[in-house]
Amino acid sequence: MRTLEITLRAEVGLFRELSRLEQDLLRAAAEARLQAQAPYSGYWVGAAVVNAAHDTLHVGCNVENVAYCGIHAEDNAITNMVCQLGPSKIQMLAFLAASASVEINLETQVYESVANRFEQIGCPCGQCLQKIWENCFNDPTVMILSRLPNGEISRAPIGSLLPVRFGPETLGIDYAKLARK
Repeated sequence: MRTLEITLRAEVGLFRELSRLEQDLLRAAAEARLQAQAPYSGYWVGAAVVNAAHDTLHVGCNVENVAYCGIHAEDNAITNMVCQLGPSKIQMLAFLAASASVEINLETQVYESVANRFEQIGCPCGQCLQKIWENCFNDPTVMILSRLPNGEISRAPIGSLLPVRFGPETLGIDYAKLARK
């Protein structure tokens, strides 16, 4: 028996160190988060994706219902993108999540870095990672941005957050062929 190891990678830094696109995505996710409908969990999530071909921003928030079959923010943002453009490749995704009582300030002054353990990096749930992967068109370098509790921003490729992937390619489907140009 052999042992295989997976290397997980994420970058952590300050909001002001990000590109303009990354900052815009995080701001859009923060605005979408304020629209969350989360009366049961009290946990508000906002997400924003940018489409690779059209450079368009699409947002979503979590929407809960009493049957506990709500919609996750990342799913909502991707659905909005596909609804407007058809099957499309994600260039980058940002998501912000916290209790409803937490105000997220993206430009918070960070005094001490706490992101020295991978489990501190914000990550969408497994279901959302799968949906994000579906719209990455087999590109493991698509970046996912999130905010850490101390205010730092993490940037991690989907390939690190979902290292062992099951996707359309597993079934012999080239999902990229569905994309409308």
